[in-house]
Amino acid sequence: MTQDEIIESLETFFADGLIAGVEGVVKSGKEATVLCCRAAESLGCDLVAAKVYRPRDNRNFRNEGLSTRHNPEFTMIEFYEAYRDYRYMMDFTERLFREVALKVLGTTVISYQGKELDLGQPFHRLTIAQAIQKYHPQFTDALVAYALP
Repeated sequence: MTQDEIIESLETFFADGLIAGVEGVVKSGKEATVLCCRAAESLGCDLVAAKVYRPRDNRNFRNEGLSTRHNPEFTMIEFYEAYRDYRYMMDFTERLFREVALKVLGTTVISYQGKELDLGQPFHRLTIAQAIQKYHPQFTDALVAYALP
């Protein structure tokens, strides 16, 4: 598995689910081009705008002294879809992980830090308060309620 294979499968995933074809260029600049595109049927609209950034090194860095268990250099992906709520974005992200794993590895079952994870199963979802209470039970309900708006 290479980074190039992952990036190629991500590009295909986004293109297949959102864009049926390109109508033309709306605006082109130094960093990006905005395209007018025919929307995929699943979106329920005729046209969408797609902003395509020029290729650049997508490396990100964090404080190396923070932890010896974390790689200080990583690659990230960032995406948005207008008029969608966080539940849709969670479903979309689940599909993204599943399809990329299938295309790159041929399976949704992966091994991470000695544990087997099946990306084909629904992801466990918690609110922030539920996550704090589950993984840090020393915090009382009152303290969690005070800390969260």
